[in-house]
Amino acid sequence: MKGAIKNISIQGFKSIRELEPFTFNNLNVFIGANGAGKSNLVQLFRLLMAMTRKNLQQFILENGGADSFLHNGPKQTEAIKVELEFQSHSSFAEDSNFYRFELTPTVDETFLVSEERKYMTTDWRSYGPPAHESSLYDERNERSADDRWHGVGYFVYESIAHWMVYHFHDTSPTAPMRRSEIVEDNQRLRNNGSNIAPFLLRLKQSESLHRYYQEVVNATRLILPFFDDFR
Repeated sequence: MKGAIKNISIQGFKSIRELEPFTFNNLNVFIGANGAGKSNLVQLFRLLMAMTRKNLQQFILENGGADSFLHNGPKQTEAIKVELEFQSHSSFAEDSNFYRFELTPTVDETFLVSEERKYMTTDWRSYGPPAHESSLYDERNERSADDRWHGVGYFVYESIAHWMVYHFHDTSPTAPMRRSEIVEDNQRLRNNGSNIAPFLLRLKQSESLHRYYQEVVNATRLILPFFDDFR
């Protein structure tokens, strides 16, 4: 799968003291008791998404500040270190793309970010360190002579920017997916499922997307054999 994560290594992130390397497949299922670290691993992907959207510091502050992300606090963990290996996102690339970053806490409980990227776009060309700015979006001006993207940051950005982390744990009477929603909010399923009805309606009514709707219906029938259709 183009752009998919192949391996990930983590040091000092929340309850994850050290995880290296961990290999991903196309489908990965994590099972464990409460407090085992499943949600913290998911939180790392949210952090990466915040970096691509240039709102990392806001994300950190909204989730308790830098100290809350460090394994057992700043006295025990000086920095968070993450390395990811991606499958190439390009049809003309053969090797993996690598992204490493380190988050160092500051006195105002945010993070300084240092990054390193390496791209193997062909057998003979690779890229080293990026521009000094802490951003995954620095690919925008980097093109090769044949006008194809080879730029520093591009493949990492393309791999991460379109991620969506879904968390449908709230099934209470006031859960977002139980509330009213406008029909027009149907282009992309929100991470909390609040627009699931408009989204399913769009799949149902679209000639080109209806087959995906039918897959949802068929999957629902696996646990509810008497299920007919959504209303």
